[in-house]
Amino acid sequence: MTTPARQPLDAAARARLKAVVFDTNAFGHGLPDLRQLRLTSEQMRDADLETWVPDPVAWEWAEHLSREVETHRTTTQSAIKRMRRGGIHAEVPILPSADPAQTIEVFLTALEDVPDLTVLPLSGEAARAGLRDQIMQTGPGRRKQNVKTGASDSAWLRDVLTAAGGSFAGVLLLTQDRADIYAACHGLGVSPPTMLTVRDLAQSVLGFVTDPGHIAQLISAYFTGLLKELRQLSRDGLPTLPELDLGIIEIDPRLLDGGCHGPQTQLHDVSIHHIDRVAKVSDVSVDTDIAEQTSSAVGKQATSGTAEATIEVVADLEVWTYEIDRDGEIQMDSHMLYDTRVLAPILVRIENGLVLSISPLGETRAVRSTE
Repeated sequence: MTTPARQPLDAAARARLKAVVFDTNAFGHGLPDLRQLRLTSEQMRDADLETWVPDPVAWEWAEHLSREVETHRTTTQSAIKRMRRGGIHAEVPILPSADPAQTIEVFLTALEDVPDLTVLPLSGEAARAGLRDQIMQTGPGRRKQNVKTGASDSAWLRDVLTAAGGSFAGVLLLTQDRADIYAACHGLGVSPPTMLTVRDLAQSVLGFVTDPGHIAQLISAYFTGLLKELRQLSRDGLPTLPELDLGIIEIDPRLLDGGCHGPQTQLHDVSIHHIDRVAKVSDVSVDTDIAEQTSSAVGKQATSGTAEATIEVVADLEVWTYEIDRDGEIQMDSHMLYDTRVLAPILVRIENGLVLSISPLGETRAVRSTE
């Protein structure tokens, strides 16, 4: 599968740009990624742009996180109980607070502490207008499964519009759900902002260009060497290296079709058990520093800068699922998925021709071999 080329903003659009705004679905599944938020706000600062998170978006992230915490607590406690029944000693791990308000407060505080990021406060006028739209079904107000909704989108879009000076021309919205934004803007009677995914930013805004040729080879060699070192450590009985972090893995539901899963089965966690090999490195783009340095043979040996890429590895995955039985007990199950393709977007920092660090960038996916 080839990723479509990401086009840079034209000069006029780039000159008008004032801020990058995160939508609830910027990272998928309505959940936040503080590490990516820190990275993006740092990159936008260096590009003389602001980074905004509207209050309602932050609140939705916080509420979704509190639900994740509750699921984690319930599944963990249920598993511990079953092990003890079977005579297996198991200590209860340190779990997040059971109080949703505390989870929400911890997240919102951490969000406020992200450097160079502005949480746009919800104004009273926007809140009133949003609630009116939802109740009266005007503007962005709509029904989903016969439930009135739309107040949140109506409110935060109004505040962003005000902060941007009355037009969305000066903002760029990061989202994976454009349809709702188009519908909301249509309801407000305004032209929608330019919308991109987080992965689009580098080439569209930061001036990243296509890999001049050798960076993909450099990344592939780094991962191949790292995997060799991991295998050696495994044979020696030592813990694996912490550098190999490919982020949270989203799994194609079709990969679970062969398991014993009923309609109520929920995915709990996916982790990499073993990486067999690097299949390929693709979609490589580099910043202007690397692009300028690699114009000469000498520059290739001393390349320093930042690159983005998608690395594809063949791996064995451990998948944990759970179901709630008729007695209200949570039943956990795990199984292996062997020789699975894992596609991970990564940010790569390079110094003097060597990979200094890698970090996840966006959503890592486990897919069928035929995709």
